Amino acid sequence: MLVRALPALLLLVLALTGPLLAPHAIDRPLAAPYGTADGTVALGGDLLGRDVLSRLLSGGAPLIATALAIALAVTAAATALGILAALRPRFGRWVERAADLAILLPAVLGIMLIALAWPSGGRLAVGLAATVLGIPYAVRVVAAAAAPIAATGYVETASAGGEPRW
Repeated sequence: MLVRALPALLLLVLALTGPLLAPHAIDRPLAAPYGTADGTVALGGDLLGRDVLSRLLSGGAPLIATALAIALAVTAAATALGILAALRPRFGRWVERAADLAILLPAVLGIMLIALAWPSGGRLAVGLAATVLGIPYAVRVVAAAAAPIAATGYVETASAGGEPRW
């Protein structure tokens, strides 16, 4: 088990410690634009002459933080909507129809469209787009998992006894 997880753990450690390992500042030009690798810049320069290796090592932690924030937001929203959809069947039909409609738009295309429409949004635009476009997929899973539980006898008994649905 640990052997299978080792590459992912190494990448995680490298992404989190990357800024400490970066040899140069990520915003300082050190080479010619699109310069080749030499003794100063190990992987060459980018379009502004900045060190590609330093930029590569420094980009991992924000990427992981953004992905984690998106995953938490999608999970929280989909859990709330999926449970409501299972407990309130009329609302659930609307949620499922809206999810089916949103699933028709490929998520990558939607993320690209929002990022292009909001060029100054940067990581926030991509994060919001990924969150909004990821919820329909997750809400279908949560609603399907919660529906059999919502139809069990103890939930119906509690509702009949006057307990609130939440």
